Amino acid sequence: MIGLRTSDNCYVVCQNPSTSSSSSLLWGSSKVESIDLWHRRLVHLNYRDLMKVANNEVIKGIPKLGKPFNPICGLCQNGKQTRSTHKRVNEILTSKPLELLHMNLMGPMRTESLGGKKYILVMVDDYSRKTCYEMWKGKKLSVKYFRVFGSRCYILKDHENLGKFESKSEEGIFLGYSSKIQAYRVYILSSKCMVESIIVIVDDLGSRSRECDEDIIDVSKDIEVIEEKFVD
Repeated sequence: MIGLRTSDNCYVVCQNPSTSSSSSLLWGSSKVESIDLWHRRLVHLNYRDLMKVANNEVIKGIPKLGKPFNPICGLCQNGKQTRSTHKRVNEILTSKPLELLHMNLMGPMRTESLGGKKYILVMVDDYSRKTCYEMWKGKKLSVKYFRVFGSRCYILKDHENLGKFESKSEEGIFLGYSSKIQAYRVYILSSKCMVESIIVIVDDLGSRSRECDEDIIDVSKDIEVIEEKFVD
């Protein structure tokens, strides 16, 4: 953008045509969201496949995404950098569903999940190129509820008799999703326990608070699971 001073001591902002596309992103279109945020929400899915998922509307909940601020993610390079591979085979070699399944098993992990799991298994049908969920359920996956793991969050104190001037929420750390009900898992910093609730506000756009960054928190010790009632 270029600013020009007029005779009445005012300034007129002139937009450079070459930067019109980037300027529209700066002024903010409600339909375009940060691809870097969704890259972290989907556990560092690579940008190429993430753009393909968003553009082809493969799953529900992912909006139109802008270009990455930095296409090279340091965490991805540290954890997923690999050797060069052979050229991908785009031709389908099967004639019906479930004739050939591609499976990728990861594990055992060094640290168990809160549910005691150590393995991750991904299965894709060669003929339909769909996951088992899409084949059996007959509908697309929805990831609109995904949040960045480890983000600061706030959970409503709906089980207490609070005074008018008392805090209505407790600060915690987002740990994931419940395996039993449609709810988030949150580690409460004050009580050092884990709860499951749907009344949670997750701040995955910013960094965690200074207290969360400086303190070393071991959520595997003395953890208490409190399942709150799920309200439709």
